[in-house]
Amino acid sequence: IDEAKNTWGFDKDACREFTVVTDVKKQGTSSLNMKWDKTQKGCDVISAGIAWNNWNAVNISEIVDSWALHFWVKTKQGKMTTIPMTMNFVDDGNNATDNISISNKYFKGSDIDENWKEVTIPLTSFRFKENGLNFLEIKQLVMLFDGTANIYLDELQLVNIKK
Repeated sequence: IDEAKNTWGFDKDACREFTVVTDVKKQGTSSLNMKWDKTQKGCDVISAGIAWNNWNAVNISEIVDSWALHFWVKTKQGKMTTIPMTMNFVDDGNNATDNISISNKYFKGSDIDENWKEVTIPLTSFRFKENGLNFLEIKQLVMLFDGTANIYLDELQLVNIKK
């Protein structure tokens, strides 16, 4: 994550601070430091979104069964068995996929700690078809945050897992 363009919900407030940092990275020139605390007063919903292609919807019909959401994550300090956040995709009609938690179902080992951990979530896990999303008009990736965490996220991308 070398820059935070085509995003929403990245504004700093009492609930969150999401910052592109250059001193910690898996690859490239930077990563995204994501710090949030839903226990603060007024932090009932913490969410953010990432779009692509200057907010133009994209056609994923050819890749939905063979690609995955792939990224690297680590904690700033300590370890966690899961990251208290979920991810989903939204189409141009605001229909959403299932919310997927970042758990050891999608990474090796039992914890996420201060070392980079590879996370791979097959797109089929989001259940696009079952939720009636329009594959021709996928608009963004939405993240919903719970609890408290301070993590780094890098190299967020869609990858072919059926090569």
